[in-house]
Amino acid sequence: MGLASKMNNLLFHPGVLIALGKDYTFAGRVAFETNGRYGVTPVFNKTVIKNTNSSYYVAIPLPVRFGNEHPANFKVGFQFGIAF
Repeated sequence: MGLASKMNNLLFHPGVLIALGKDYTFAGRVAFETNGRYGVTPVFNKTVIKNTNSSYYVAIPLPVRFGNEHPANFKVGFQFGIAF
């Protein structure tokens, strides 16, 4: 028996980045999901370490979703990563 993979939702999540100064960035994103949900995801981002060719950052996304006959929901996330 092999591993099976199924996809039941695709998120299209375009947005804009706005530099706020002092290594802070705001990402304003809209969300369209193939399961019928839609919404917005504001993301607040802070660069914590800058190197010559990369930087490390932390971010807090705040997704809000509506639609598909489900109640609206709000979540809070935490991300960290490397930007090149």
